[in-house]
Amino acid sequence: MEHLEEYSKLVKEQEKSYETLDVQLDRHVSFIRLIEERRVELNSIQGVIPTFLAHLLHNLRQDAPSLYLTESGEWEDLVLKKLGGDSNLTAAGNCYSVALFEFISKELARNRFLVMSSTATRAVQTCQQFAHIASLDPFNNISQDDITSGLGTSPVGSTVSLDVLNTRCRVAYFPTLVDINHGDCEGQTEEAVQAIFPGTMANMRKDPFNVAWPNGESINQVFTARLEQHIHDIQAAQVPTVVVAHKAVIQGLLVYFGLQVGPESAPEVDVPLHTLFKLSLGLDSHQRKIEKFDLNPRVSELMNEIRLVGESLVASSNTEKTTEKSKSSFEM
Repeated sequence: MEHLEEYSKLVKEQEKSYETLDVQLDRHVSFIRLIEERRVELNSIQGVIPTFLAHLLHNLRQDAPSLYLTESGEWEDLVLKKLGGDSNLTAAGNCYSVALFEFISKELARNRFLVMSSTATRAVQTCQQFAHIASLDPFNNISQDDITSGLGTSPVGSTVSLDVLNTRCRVAYFPTLVDINHGDCEGQTEEAVQAIFPGTMANMRKDPFNVAWPNGESINQVFTARLEQHIHDIQAAQVPTVVVAHKAVIQGLLVYFGLQVGPESAPEVDVPLHTLFKLSLGLDSHQRKIEKFDLNPRVSELMNEIRLVGESLVASSNTEKTTEKSKSSFEM
């Protein structure tokens, strides 16, 4: 905030001697001019940094749509404490995919929105409810019967709320949103890695941002090589965006769009499992805020429903077997 206030004072001071640029007279000058935050004038823009600034300024606006960030639901390799991997969701992870879908459908009812997903199996499965809705009809003119058949139904077959009927989304998958590459340590436990690469692990604890996994990536590399294009996509989005990815990716996007910290602090950002972040994006610092929604209680409810349904099915099966046994005894 201090830097922003200092910058505002500097601008006011310079406005006293400011002379308006003229496109004809100053055509030899390289400049970017914003007019009432609605129009951008570019003149003689060349090079990487000026081009990046032009793109950035072009997409800045007061009424920027919200951004939702979440890691995928719980997956099998996580339970086994293995690094990376491409395993399926657990039962709890599948319940999170439903809890996430319910929350977003209610939050963005009647609004179009975009879901950006990693291509990892666990992320794709976390988005399966959205993918089902998006595939039915480009305008989502669907019925309750359409939703409650196939992927649109919850794991326990509960009735889908009317908010879902108004869900209108598009799902896009990006390999650049996958988890950090753990290299030679992929699929191993941290204990095993510690035994094989004790020096590397010590260096990573000292500098988790810059030190890469053996023959893999560092968090810094993930940010610089993969996230920039998605930052542009999010800034240019005309509708709310939901990103389903992995810890390092979510940390990077939180740092860039919401937290007042440098990228080196990203490894310290807490990304709890089955938690959704909502970022309100605006030019004014007072408009920018981060909300965190813990969906674990809803996941627990769905898990309990599954348990009750399972117990009911077992009891029903046992009753049928007892009835059949009684009939056989009677016939004898």
